[in-house]
Order: sequence, then C-alpha cells, then structure tokens
Amino acid sequence: MQLTIKTPPTFNFRRTVLSHGWCALLPFELDRERWRLMRVLDRGLSKPATITVSARSRSLAILTSRPLGKRAAAQVVQDQAVAATGWRDKWKQKKPS
Repeated sequence: MQLTIKTPPTFNFRRTVLSHGWCALLPFELDRERWRLMRVLDRGLSKPATITVSARSRSLAILTSRPLGKRAAAQVVQDQAVAATGWRDKWKQKKPS
C-alpha cells in the first residue's frame, strides 16, 4: 500500500531525517544509498507492519509492507507528517493527502 504526504517546497527529507537523530535508533533503519527510512509499527494494528518513507517531488512516499485499514493508514500518515515535518500545530488545519 502506498500513501503520500505533500510537503512544502522548502522541505528537505535528508536534512530532516539526519537532524532529528532518531534515524540511528531502533526501530528505525536508514538506507543511505537509496535514502529510505524504514520502521516497524505495532501501534494498535492487528499485526505489525513495516513502513518505508522516501522523498518524492514535493511529497513523502510511504510504502507499507501490507495493506492497512482506513483508520490505520490515516494514523500512519499523521504520525509521519508530524515526525518528519513538525506539522503538529498545523495538522488539524490542513491534513496532507
């Protein structure tokens, strides 16, 4: 399953991933050759799922290891938007698609 989060024109995925420092901690894994950030989610899901986040033109692509329900997919998008971009204050105003 692929999900997308639109990002502002000034957003830099590499800089954000490295500056936060959590890319070096479990459960994260960073593939620096392909610039993909992976992590396992086990947050109220029926089964854990691995997500892979990568940059696209003005967006983040999130690939899940298995299909997710609508509620779980929305939670993944929200969590990644907040973690990657610091959009917590703006989340209720405008949700990424």
